[in-house]
Amino acid sequence: LLLAGSPSGIDAPAFVVVKVVLLVVMGGLGIVARNTTTGSSPLLQLLVLFGLPLLGFFGPDAWLRRKIDDRSLAMLRALPDTLDLLVISVEAGLGFDSALQRVVTTVPGPLSEEFFRMLQETRVGVARRDAMRHLIERTDLDELRSFLLAMMQAEAFGVAVARVLRVQADEMRVKRRQRAQEKAFAAPVKIVFPLVFCI
Repeated sequence: LLLAGSPSGIDAPAFVVVKVVLLVVMGGLGIVARNTTTGSSPLLQLLVLFGLPLLGFFGPDAWLRRKIDDRSLAMLRALPDTLDLLVISVEAGLGFDSALQRVVTTVPGPLSEEFFRMLQETRVGVARRDAMRHLIERTDLDELRSFLLAMMQAEAFGVAVARVLRVQADEMRVKRRQRAQEKAFAAPVKIVFPLVFCI
């Protein structure tokens, strides 16, 4: 739920309640459906009787996994442009926190929401290093983790933030180009089977 961004404000106990309620409801539907298919094969009756409750119990997990994947993909797509904006802001003379605040107000999306939460933590007294660690735990995104670890090392060793941001932004653009090339190379292979089937 944390990785999914707490969709609809649901917490863990409420999520468990939803799973149990769906299990009971789908189990009842399975019993009703089995009684209405008495003339069919026993295999179909067992499939209906046990398949519907399992669908009700594991359906929310699949929905949550989809939310996590969509959120991670949105953050991954927004990260290179966000780093570019950070580089421009820092090189223009803003501090790192001010540049982050500018990103939060300019670029909407889950990545900006997480940066805003990190800023809120630092404002209430949490050390920036700990706030960055919390952000890593909440997102579990490799590219964002490498960026935050580089920023933590820069802060620890006194390296110029603008230089680190510039290097990270260049690296993110290269990775984005590589991901696009991988998808382009995989497209012909995916097209072959539908094409042969349609022919």
